Amino acid sequence: MKRAWKHQTLDLDEVLQDSPKCRDHMRRIEEGMDEFTLKLKRMIKFAKQIQAASTQLSTSYNQFAAEMITLGPEVQNANIRDGFERFANSIKALSNSRLNLSEQIGDLFVVPAEEFIKNDVEGVRARRKNYDRANNSYTNALSKLSNLKKKEARDNTLKTHEVEHELNDTKRDYRIESLNFAFALNDMQAKKHYSVLENSISFCFAQCDYYKDAWNLCGDLNKFMKDLKTHLRVDEAEILEEKTEVENYKIKLTQTPTTSHTYLRMQKPAKSTALTIQGYLFKKNASAMVGGGWQRRYFVVEDGKLLYYKTGKETTPVAAVELLLCSVKEKLDIDRRFCFEIISPDKLFQLQAEDEEKMKEWITVLQNATASLLNMQAPARPVEKENSKMSAAMERESIEEEKKHETALQQVRDHDPANRVCVDCSAPNPEWGSINLGVLICIDCSGPHRSMGVHISKVRSFTLDKWDPENIKYMLALGNEKMNRIFEETLQKEMKITSD
Repeated sequence: MKRAWKHQTLDLDEVLQDSPKCRDHMRRIEEGMDEFTLKLKRMIKFAKQIQAASTQLSTSYNQFAAEMITLGPEVQNANIRDGFERFANSIKALSNSRLNLSEQIGDLFVVPAEEFIKNDVEGVRARRKNYDRANNSYTNALSKLSNLKKKEARDNTLKTHEVEHELNDTKRDYRIESLNFAFALNDMQAKKHYSVLENSISFCFAQCDYYKDAWNLCGDLNKFMKDLKTHLRVDEAEILEEKTEVENYKIKLTQTPTTSHTYLRMQKPAKSTALTIQGYLFKKNASAMVGGGWQRRYFVVEDGKLLYYKTGKETTPVAAVELLLCSVKEKLDIDRRFCFEIISPDKLFQLQAEDEEKMKEWITVLQNATASLLNMQAPARPVEKENSKMSAAMERESIEEEKKHETALQQVRDHDPANRVCVDCSAPNPEWGSINLGVLICIDCSGPHRSMGVHISKVRSFTLDKWDPENIKYMLALGNEKMNRIFEETLQKEMKITSD
């Protein structure tokens, strides 16, 4: 079961997923770190001014007390002499206490704050540079592998293996640096919550010790701060203990063996029923003139939709296509490996995964999502034959339903002459339709359509099943003539089947 961290801002598993949302989260933490650092530097500046002013004030008080002591011998009254001496000594004691407080400002606040900036903040920035370098190396290696042509990969296996090993190495380094960077951010965020505040409280305690004789209300504040410091110490202990656990978990993640692309291709993927997936894919632009034709984008399949992020800076994805009426298949007639395409009524997406296993996983999830959406459609209820005991109301309802079916079928047939024959075998007067392909088919061809699965063709009868207005609208928008121009574009005439 996944461990839920109490004090960790970034989840290490999400960091390895490398989603735009996670990257945006990292960026916002860094921005908060920079703002916190600026404020802390201003506090350090003012603390040093307090030190200088406190030293000057204590020097003046000590000089004042020294002059006061010289007044004592001139007074004959012993009690007055003792009073001057005690008053002067009290001033000197308070002055020395103030000097001690000035030193404590440096020891308890200034020095730890400067060390926090030097070690923790600068450490995060150094990790950021390593993270960016590893990211660039991984992206370059991925692009090099993706641009490897089929013939080149087949003829020069040594080069292919070198490129694949380079990708494995850079991917492993990128995962390690991602975790190191996230760990540094988490550690810095945690210290903001207890280290700097605890140092500030220690300085406040020193001030309370200085003002305790004059400030009667210091006791209440002192109790409050003691209680708060007790809680902070408990939190600090928890954070330090959890830090050790997270570090061990990080080591476990980075020690996961990286599997080569060649080995992955040899494995037979298990059947999956997953309906969601997300990750990076190469997307072919609609215009090959833009960016060489292919660009790396982050895609997400969820809630029956294919979404993607146009850039790494965006946090809101673009709705690419609804999967209800889509089909997906591997793209073989292209000089790039691991490609597949998604076909919808109005869009065509050509995508490339980083390896064969990922490509098959994407295809499976997309097909699962389409099938799930089609299965969620209300099942058709057959019209039962009337018997002698059927009431007059039920008979009228049945007649009206039949009229609706006949009207819908006639409407679709009349809309396009090509709809008056079966889209596959040209048999006349087809009474069946595929609601995701938008075509009319005969009863003989409906069987093969059903056997392909609902993610390929969702078959319904115009006379037996219920048709929603949206389905009719979709059939009118497509139809046999349009769809055959797509699916039978390269079909030779002699290959076209007939009703025989």
